[in-house]
This record gives sequence, structure tokens and C-alpha cells, in this order.
Amino acid sequence: MPVVTLGVWLALGWSGSAWVMQALQATSSAPSSNSSMAPASAGAPTAAGAAAVGPEAARLLGAPATNAAEVVASPSVASRLKLVGVASAGAQSGAALIGIDGQAPKPYRIGQAVVDGFVLQSVDRLAARLGAQVGGPSALQLDMPAPRQP
Repeated sequence: MPVVTLGVWLALGWSGSAWVMQALQATSSAPSSNSSMAPASAGAPTAAGAAAVGPEAARLLGAPATNAAEVVASPSVASRLKLVGVASAGAQSGAALIGIDGQAPKPYRIGQAVVDGFVLQSVDRLAARLGAQVGGPSALQLDMPAPRQP
């Protein structure tokens, strides 16, 4: 019996340390530098980055031309959405559980319209990206909320 107890405690410790390592990795790395995400183009900021630095600066840094209304609209849309969960089943398939305007979250598959002309483009283990179309540039990235500390 002590061997079984030791095995259970070792498994729990290993599982807990894996969760802690994932949380530390998520907080220490920038959202655009996830190892599971391939950058759209090397050295060019994304549309979400364009919103942070401004459209003129992003254009000078080599970002693709974006609609200024789309960049300005992103913060208001982002405040309405809450990412609750993600499920990824390969590069082109997956789903995200997204709550809109404080309502109960609903599942959305990649390619499905979410809100105001935004479709779910892709998901990874901690984020979901939305844009005007699946193959186009991402205009908005929703991140999973940070885990609560006990």
C-alpha cells in the first residue's frame, strides 16, 4: 500500500509541475512567439501589433496594409469577447469556446463567424485568432485568462 501511495503522490507532483511550467511559459513569452504558431511573415508585425504601434508605424515596419477602421474596431470587439477554452485537432481544425457580451460561451469552429464580420481563423493551446477571413491576416487575438493563484 505505501508503494501505491508513493506512486499517486509522484504522479500528482509531476502533473502539478507540468501545469506550473505551462503557466510560467505562457506568462514569460509574448503571444506572437508561441512555438506552436508559425509567424505570418518574418519580421513583419501582425494586425494586432499594428493596433499597438499605430497603422503608419506598422506600415513603415513592413506590415501588410490594413483597413484603419478594422484596426480601430478591434479594441471594442475585443472587450466584448472572452475566450473560455480551446480545442485544437491539427493545423486546420479546432474550436474555441467564446463568450460574447457576458453571455454563456458557445463553441465556434475554425472558419465560423463569431461576431461583427470576424471569423475564427485558428487556435492554439492558449489563444484564438480572429479576422475577416480564414486565410487573411489576424485582426484580433484572444488569450486564455491567467490561472488563478491559490
